[in-house]
Amino acid sequence: MKEERSVVGIDRAGHLVFLTIHKANVWQEASIAKALGLWDAMNLDGGSSTGLWYAGRYLTPPKRALATAIVVVEH
Repeated sequence: MKEERSVVGIDRAGHLVFLTIHKANVWQEASIAKALGLWDAMNLDGGSSTGLWYAGRYLTPPKRALATAIVVVEH
């Protein structure tokens, strides 16, 4: 099933990467993460739960209210 997917991963330089992939299945998601150079990556969720907030705005707005979030704070 193709839907929006949320991914978190770390590249070989140690950068933390969050992304949303639109209209992909889990196999395509893995291929995209690999092509982006993510060394370790994990599927977070998909469909209406997918939301990505950055710099005070949604880059990918969720389609429903979310009960949980991963928050990263820069030092």
